[in-house]
Amino acid sequence: MAVYVDYLRNDFADRENSWRYHHHCHLLADSRKELLVFMRRLGLYDSYAHGHGHRFHCDLTSKLRAKAVKEGAVELDRAGLKRYLKRAKMASGR
Repeated sequence: MAVYVDYLRNDFADRENSWRYHHHCHLLADSRKELLVFMRRLGLYDSYAHGHGHRFHCDLTSKLRAKAVKEGAVELDRAGLKRYLKRAKMASGR
Protein backbone atom coordinates (compact mmCIF):
# COMPACT_ATOMS: atom_id res chain seq x y z
CA MET A 1 0.00 0.00 0.00
CA ALA A 2 1.23 3.48 -0.83
CA VAL A 3 0.23 7.12 -1.20
CA TYR A 4 1.15 9.10 -4.31
CA VAL A 5 1.29 12.69 -5.55
CA ASP A 6 1.23 13.46 -9.24
CA TYR A 7 2.94 16.33 -11.04
CA LEU A 8 2.02 19.98 -10.47
CA ARG A 9 -0.40 21.52 -12.94
CA ASN A 10 -0.93 25.17 -13.73
CA ASP A 11 -4.05 24.80 -15.84
CA PHE A 12 -5.90 27.96 -14.81
CA ALA A 13 -3.19 30.34 -13.56
CA ASP A 14 -4.70 33.38 -15.28
CA ARG A 15 -8.10 33.15 -13.56
CA GLU A 16 -9.30 34.76 -10.35
CA ASN A 17 -7.13 34.56 -7.25
CA SER A 18 -8.13 31.20 -5.80
CA TRP A 19 -5.85 28.34 -4.70
CA ARG A 20 -7.37 25.96 -7.20
CA TYR A 21 -6.37 28.21 -10.09
CA HIS A 22 -2.69 28.03 -9.27
CA HIS A 23 -0.25 25.14 -9.15
CA HIS A 24 -2.04 22.08 -7.88
CA CYS A 25 -1.76 18.30 -7.97
CA HIS A 26 -3.57 15.19 -6.76
CA LEU A 27 -3.00 13.00 -3.74
CA LEU A 28 -3.89 9.37 -4.52
CA ALA A 29 -3.61 6.09 -2.62
CA ASP A 30 -3.99 2.37 -3.11
CA SER A 31 -7.10 2.42 -0.89
CA ARG A 32 -9.70 4.97 0.17
CA LYS A 33 -8.88 4.35 3.83
CA GLU A 34 -5.17 4.92 3.28
CA LEU A 35 -5.87 8.18 1.46
CA LEU A 36 -8.06 9.48 4.27
CA VAL A 37 -5.53 8.53 6.96
CA PHE A 38 -2.75 10.31 5.05
CA MET A 39 -4.92 13.37 4.47
CA ARG A 40 -5.47 13.66 8.22
CA ARG A 41 -1.67 13.57 8.71
CA LEU A 42 -1.52 16.60 6.41
CA GLY A 43 -4.24 18.35 8.42
CA LEU A 44 -6.93 17.94 5.76
CA TYR A 45 -10.58 17.05 6.28
CA ASP A 46 -12.04 13.84 4.83
CA SER A 47 -14.57 15.98 2.96
CA TYR A 48 -11.76 17.35 0.75
CA ALA A 49 -11.49 13.97 -0.99
CA HIS A 50 -13.63 13.37 -4.05
CA GLY A 51 -14.02 11.16 -7.08
CA HIS A 52 -15.30 7.64 -7.51
CA GLY A 53 -13.65 4.24 -7.42
CA HIS A 54 -10.07 4.21 -8.61
CA ARG A 55 -10.17 7.99 -9.21
CA PHE A 56 -10.81 8.89 -5.54
CA HIS A 57 -8.29 11.63 -4.69
CA CYS A 58 -7.63 14.93 -2.96
CA ASP A 59 -6.42 18.15 -4.61
CA LEU A 60 -3.27 19.69 -3.12
CA THR A 61 -1.51 23.03 -3.41
CA SER A 62 2.21 23.04 -4.16
CA LYS A 63 2.97 23.63 -0.45
CA LEU A 64 0.85 20.66 0.60
CA ARG A 65 2.46 18.55 -2.11
CA ALA A 66 5.89 19.28 -0.63
CA LYS A 67 4.59 18.34 2.83
CA ALA A 68 3.10 15.11 1.46
CA VAL A 69 6.43 14.14 -0.12
CA LYS A 70 8.21 14.81 3.19
CA GLU A 71 5.62 12.56 4.89
CA GLY A 72 6.42 9.74 2.44
CA ALA A 73 4.16 10.16 -0.59
CA VAL A 74 5.65 8.72 -3.80
CA GLU A 75 6.05 11.25 -6.61
CA LEU A 76 4.57 10.34 -10.00
CA ASP A 77 5.34 11.94 -13.34
CA ARG A 78 2.82 11.78 -16.20
CA ALA A 79 3.86 8.27 -17.21
CA GLY A 80 3.79 7.11 -13.59
CA LEU A 81 0.30 8.55 -13.15
CA LYS A 82 -0.93 6.68 -16.23
CA ARG A 83 0.54 3.43 -14.89
CA TYR A 84 -1.04 4.03 -11.48
CA LEU A 85 -4.49 4.73 -12.95
CA LYS A 86 -4.31 1.69 -15.24
CA ARG A 87 -3.30 -0.56 -12.32
CA ALA A 88 -5.99 0.94 -10.05
CA LYS A 89 -8.66 0.53 -12.73
CA MET A 90 -7.73 -3.13 -13.24
CA ALA A 91 -7.76 -3.74 -9.48
CA SER A 92 -11.25 -2.24 -9.22
CA GLY A 93 -12.54 -4.56 -11.96
CA ARG A 94 -13.58 -1.74 -14.29
